[in-house]
Amino acid sequence: MNHNNSQEFIFGLDIGTRTVIGVVGYQKGNKFSVVAVEQQEHRSRAMIDGQIHDVMKVVEVVQSVKKNLEKKVGFTLQKVGIAAAGRVLRTVEVHAEQFLEKDTIIEASHIHSLELQGIRTAYERLQTQLQSTHPDYFCVGYSVTRYYLNQYMMANLEGHKGNHISMDLIATFLPQIVIDSLYTVVKKAGLEVMYLTLEPIAAIEVVIPKEIQLLNLALVDIGAGTSDIAITKEGSIAAYGMIPVAGDEITEQILHQYLTDFETAENMKLDIESKAQISFKDILSMSHTIAKETLLETIRSTVDKIALEIANKILDLNGGKVPNAVFCVGGGSQVTGLIDGIAKHLGLPLERVVIRGLEVAAKRIEFSSLAAGPEMITPLGICMTSIIQRGNSFIEIIFNGESLSLFNTHSLAVIDAATYKGFDHTNLIGRKGRDLEFDVNGQKRKIKGEAGRAAEIFLNGQAVSLHHPIDQGDILVIKPARHGRDANMSIKDIIDIEVLNSGKTIISKINDREVPLETKIQFGDEIFLTFAEEGKQFLDKEEGESGFYIRVNGNPLYLPEKSTGYLFVDIFNYIDIDLTRPQGRIILLLNGKQAAFTDPIHFGDEIKIDWESSETERNE
Repeated sequence: MNHNNSQEFIFGLDIGTRTVIGVVGYQKGNKFSVVAVEQQEHRSRAMIDGQIHDVMKVVEVVQSVKKNLEKKVGFTLQKVGIAAAGRVLRTVEVHAEQFLEKDTIIEASHIHSLELQGIRTAYERLQTQLQSTHPDYFCVGYSVTRYYLNQYMMANLEGHKGNHISMDLIATFLPQIVIDSLYTVVKKAGLEVMYLTLEPIAAIEVVIPKEIQLLNLALVDIGAGTSDIAITKEGSIAAYGMIPVAGDEITEQILHQYLTDFETAENMKLDIESKAQISFKDILSMSHTIAKETLLETIRSTVDKIALEIANKILDLNGGKVPNAVFCVGGGSQVTGLIDGIAKHLGLPLERVVIRGLEVAAKRIEFSSLAAGPEMITPLGICMTSIIQRGNSFIEIIFNGESLSLFNTHSLAVIDAATYKGFDHTNLIGRKGRDLEFDVNGQKRKIKGEAGRAAEIFLNGQAVSLHHPIDQGDILVIKPARHGRDANMSIKDIIDIEVLNSGKTIISKINDREVPLETKIQFGDEIFLTFAEEGKQFLDKEEGESGFYIRVNGNPLYLPEKSTGYLFVDIFNYIDIDLTRPQGRIILLLNGKQAAFTDPIHFGDEIKIDWESSETERNE
């Protein structure tokens, strides 16, 4: 077979525990047309439970599969789609919460910060579970299952008022080492990875198309080393899971019972489906022949154990609920008794737990010369997802000046980059400084803490939110939030300048103890102020007034509370400078920097306002 335009063809490779299956095909209208298939077993146990253990032995098989496919199609294969095993996915469920100021209006930024906190908590819990601080696990997806406002469940937090928000979140992680080993095998085999997906996603693409994902279904991909499980409901994939038991457990039961090597035991297992009498040699070179029924009885308990574990994992992933139906794929699903066992342990009718081969996808796949068994589902799914989402499996961006590579889930956002880099959620929202509450001569006073400033997020120079999409080559800058300063006052700061300059001696006491005027006020202090000569009490401001202090030209200035806040221009209402009679160029400084009339004023700001005379300018 010779094809002039090899660019149209897709090469999908399923590198499994026992076999490597390669498929080459192309998109033909609404169908994927299969051109060639090649399947080979590993020559030794180079992979265990879906993980590559001997890279070079796996490379040998991949190269052989590639070479045979090239003979069939008549051109060199250069790019390939592959899948990471579901066994490497780690899913963590967490509860995240944050306490806010009383009657805070919940904004999107609060929710985003809570999500990031949840992801970080999930990551830390994963490290604890693995008893490792390995940095190369990263989040490939997450979903919020519930929101809570002041302990009450809510559909959406945004716009509500409250002082306590929380959420339940599920985060899924993938280790870098798994990707590295797959990429190493592919590269050494003379290929380039065109697309990387996850095995459960690939299988679902074939078996459970989007139009039936509204149903609550379970897909179980039973291989040699692992059984991968995915749950669909409400139009999407709701959960992934894996159990490290599958066909190899049955093979190992046979080899222990009959003293054979692994390959002989594997062949005996496969012979169950086609032979009434099964012949073999044990490790002592003695020949034996047993009835099929005898071998089935030998493996019955192991098969039932696997079925029970699969059923329990399905229930666990589905929130304790039995799904509407279960679709089984993969070579391990064909073991006699396994499907019946899953149905029994789930309490489903036998017709609701079925093995799915390519016949289920006949409307979308042409496979006239292809064996349509369940072991072909994943490699075909890899090809189909490669067509749908062609492109690099990783994207590279610049994050705060450093290069960052991310697994391309095709729905990456700013929050994913922030999570992978370990950006602290507390640096997203500027926390307001602590208020300072105290009594002055029996009157309650409150000096407000400084307002915080939220993190600034810029993507390619434009301000964006945490959930803004990111793409290859983007430049992302996150400037951490600035937390407001706590209200910080001395007794001297709360006394009017006229009183301080009156020449009278002021006696100040805190909690009945006489202290200097420079003493810093602490939360809850009871302050008592009198004139020494008269013994007369006075208040620093009108009773019950609330506001904050700044300094203007070195002197404290009290600003009463104002709902709209203060701008620089408002300060001229409180100081003795007449702008209608200029005495040169006016100097406006805010915290040491040149200011504009419209700059906002906050607690603790240092302001300088003065005239710069023409003579001064000339001297300069």
